Amino acid sequence: VGEIKAATNWHWGSDDDGVREKNLHMLRETKMPAILIECNFISNTAVELQLKSPAFQQVLAEAIAKGILKYFKMEVNGIPEQWKLDIVEKAKQLGLITQDHNPDEPASKWFVLQVSMNALNAVESKKKQ
Repeated sequence: VGEIKAATNWHWGSDDDGVREKNLHMLRETKMPAILIECNFISNTAVELQLKSPAFQQVLAEAIAKGILKYFKMEVNGIPEQWKLDIVEKAKQLGLITQDHNPDEPASKWFVLQVSMNALNAVESKKKQ
């Protein structure tokens, strides 16, 4: 919550950190650790417009990621994290991609579709062996 507040400069009307623990169905019934994040409310027209902005969505996504990394006591230093570089390298080894890619750059829908098709072809090839 602190990361979202810092990134957005929102004041949520309380002095606490906004964290609530509740027995919510969507959290209780999942088979993995889960949290629910409400990034403000679209009932406020100005906030709704802000939330629709891709640039602001990026700010929120980064704040959420930083909060998760902070929770797990992991560092982010502004360069691609090693796990991202490892994924790119593994994807190259598997033939899902053919060249280096900046892991911090957004992927177009066509790139994602091509990687998905490459993965499907790899699975189909394995089945035939």
